[in-house]
Amino acid sequence: MRRRTLYRNGHVYVPTRGFPTAMLVDDTRVLWVGTQSEADGQVDEADRVVDLHGALVTTPFVDPIHYVVETAEWHSVTQLMGARSLTEALDRLAEAARRSDGPVTGFGHDEGRSPEQRPPTPEELDRAVGGRPAVILRADKGACVSSPAFTAAAERLGVDTCDLSDRSRRPSVGALLKVLVALRTPAQQQAILDGALSAAAGYGIGCLHDHISSPRLLDGFTTVRPQLPGPVVQRYLRHVCRPGEDPTELLREHDLHGFTLQVDGPVNSHRAALHETYIDLPGQLGPDPMPAGMIAEHLVTASLAGVRTSLVALGDRAADAMMTACAPRCGPWGWTGSARSGTAPSPSPWPTPGCWAPSSTSGWWPSACPRWTAGGAARTASSPAASARPGPGPAR
Repeated sequence: MRRRTLYRNGHVYVPTRGFPTAMLVDDTRVLWVGTQSEADGQVDEADRVVDLHGALVTTPFVDPIHYVVETAEWHSVTQLMGARSLTEALDRLAEAARRSDGPVTGFGHDEGRSPEQRPPTPEELDRAVGGRPAVILRADKGACVSSPAFTAAAERLGVDTCDLSDRSRRPSVGALLKVLVALRTPAQQQAILDGALSAAAGYGIGCLHDHISSPRLLDGFTTVRPQLPGPVVQRYLRHVCRPGEDPTELLREHDLHGFTLQVDGPVNSHRAALHETYIDLPGQLGPDPMPAGMIAEHLVTASLAGVRTSLVALGDRAADAMMTACAPRCGPWGWTGSARSGTAPSPSPWPTPGCWAPSSTSGWWPSACPRWTAGGAARTASSPAASARPGPGPAR
């Protein structure tokens, strides 16, 4: 049964209608917006009246760069940050093992802050979780510890287990996710995903552009939730199209919305391509970004097929290379060809002057994600925010 609700005493964001403070909706349709005094005339039309107490009402937000599977793991992981000792960290993991089935995951242990000055051993982790598969990531994601059951599962799946035992090697998050997905039942995986989507809805996000590194990470997951409200999920595959390839076949096979090209890497791991040196790694500019020719080949192939691409550049050198190298190589279709297919570049938080000038006439839709690299900004000399030394943001 449809119900009419009158929301009043708020701030309703409507670009074409001044500054309304009230809104009448019929289920999912907006029937009327107006001022507080005009709302008195709508009370009889409503089945209920909700006082917003000054809250802001907007259309749903769009998150253009999201990792649904990784975010789902983050919501289910046992937080070890703040544990005052190795014993306390292991107790938290033991409690998590008692509360739920499936593999146990933990994040945020820091041997430098514990009295023991060391991480747990695989045997200690095994005892804490009762022999279950378990893996924990260090606070900087630079190393992990896995239980024998988790390592055995990784070996069965063909995952390189050196990353699970060598503290000097950064583990592959994709490889860890592959093992975790294989160890869960479809119901357990879906419950974790639903929690992440519900959290996104709580932030007012109505659409997520899910960037995935492999379709295999989607095994057992579905973003169609007929019984639960939540954001629309559009999946983008990290993939480089080659000349002669038909991108539409890959999209149809895996229910994808488009592709994403990661031109360089994260700032926090010093893989963003910069013009100036990293503050905390003198002399290092980061690896070279994706070659311009490869970017151009992808854009031509995908755009001629009418397929959308999201370009992601974290460093200023990568942003410059993405814009200046592609423009002259896109052939007779030029900038407008990529605009027709919906190419959406996502810039570095600190692009150089004029970097995005071509987008003003191309119809591209740039989007900035400052919080994504907020922690890394303090690592870079080229960042305007470098001198401000912002606190660490979500590591990527």
